[in-house]
Amino acid sequence: MVGLLSLLIAFTFSLALARHELRRTLVVEEANAIGVAYMRAQLLKEPYRSDLSNVIISYAQVRRSTGELAGPSQLAAQDHSEALQPPMWKATAAAVRTSDAPALANFLVQSVTRMIEVEGQRKAALDARIPPAVLIALMAFAVGVAGILGYVAAGAHAHRRRIAWAMFLLVTFAFMLILDLDRPGDGLIRVSEVNMNDMMRALPSFSDQVPTR
Repeated sequence: MVGLLSLLIAFTFSLALARHELRRTLVVEEANAIGVAYMRAQLLKEPYRSDLSNVIISYAQVRRSTGELAGPSQLAAQDHSEALQPPMWKATAAAVRTSDAPALANFLVQSVTRMIEVEGQRKAALDARIPPAVLIALMAFAVGVAGILGYVAAGAHAHRRRIAWAMFLLVTFAFMLILDLDRPGDGLIRVSEVNMNDMMRALPSFSDQVPTR
């Protein structure tokens, strides 16, 4: 029972940690996608350059706040970012139709579509959870092991009972750590938005005139 519980804890922790790393990687990818789209937008002619740049900056601000919020506020920010996607695509389409540089138009479309694609991937990664059956099995085995340890330690010396309690507390700590990793917006472990913050600070340096916010 103890060996099987250890295997379940290791498997579940590995699954939760992999999801956490995926969320962190997607933050980097989204920051890069927004930065590249903004830089390519600076090559457009006016008024398309300012129109698209303003939308991209507004979108980037909302996306940064989405990662920093939690609960209903995060869902509201998520809806706001999705509402900004149609205006951003319309501004991109208007710029592409009037562009006399097909290569630039092609790269710009790729950048904007990549922004939208990564947003969807981040949303899916935030919504992904460890299957409930795995958590139920882990809890069941933890309770079973606790019962066995309690039965074995009932007639044992005091130091053995303390060892049993220490093991049960460590299992509980591991279980809480798994839940914290699995729910990034509700616990102490959060996905860092440092890449999004760095990207936001760098955006004005790529244009001669900072777009109005």
